[in-house]
Amino acid sequence: MDYSTIWLLALATAGPVAGIVGFAIQLRQVKKLRLENEKLQLEIQALRARARRDDQRIVEASDEQVLRIARPKDLPMFSRARSPDDVRAPSDEGAIGPRASLLARVRDLLIVVGIATVVILVLAYLLYDLYRIGAWLLRLTD
Repeated sequence: MDYSTIWLLALATAGPVAGIVGFAIQLRQVKKLRLENEKLQLEIQALRARARRDDQRIVEASDEQVLRIARPKDLPMFSRARSPDDVRAPSDEGAIGPRASLLARVRDLLIVVGIATVVILVLAYLLYDLYRIGAWLLRLTD
């Protein structure tokens, strides 16, 4: 036998041997995964049994029991009544006096100025791009 025949025999048997070895490795991994799956299933069953056991100890209180504990009968349900002059605008919630309305106006003015600035800058950039395109087209025609 010469070397080329030995190489041909080795290459001819290498494919099936690699397939058998790969199949054996995959079979081993499947068995390992099946055992891990069984272990996880047992852990899930144990956790469910523990949750059922713990749920039996929890007693939900009724509305009457909660009100009896949370609000004794001698205390009023609300702390005070609102007077008509106590009503504030929703945007000024938490703010006090004319200074708050001035701050709200300044904030609104800054927002408008900011939006107008952005719009003006976008339009200026658009005009500059149109100028560049026009100049480029003029250079092409010359």
